[in-house]
Amino acid sequence: MMFTREEKKIEDEKIKFVCVYKTGPDFSKEYVLKMKNMVDRHGAGRFEFICLTDSPELLNVTDYCIPLERNHEGWWSLPEKFRITGKVMFVGLDTVIMDSLEPFAELVDQYNVREVYMIHALRFPNRSNRLYANGIMLWNTDLRWL
Repeated sequence: MMFTREEKKIEDEKIKFVCVYKTGPDFSKEYVLKMKNMVDRHGAGRFEFICLTDSPELLNVTDYCIPLERNHEGWWSLPEKFRITGKVMFVGLDTVIMDSLEPFAELVDQYNVREVYMIHALRFPNRSNRLYANGIMLWNTDLRWL
């Protein structure tokens, strides 16, 4: 397929929308499929959907899933999200997207390299007295060292 210069530039500027799905009792592949649909519906073509997973079922039938590198238990697989570099938006599978993702796209486009942005915890102090939560994260750098 041939791209015009403008089309190639748009493709290069896509933000990687990342989620992590570790098979187990908490989530099912339907969460991934619904998240993909929400991103397609609300992302206005600005995002490339990527799911890091150990699910053979998803890996065999999708072109947007990447295998997890390590076999950690449950949520310990979440740090693998930092394998994805560049302009990245990470969202947990327990998130529902109800409106445009454009404000997030604008923010990550404006970020300085080496900055990571996270949402505040919904309750402060929350159960763990944490100020931030990792349900939504944005970065525009290489964080593989994490």
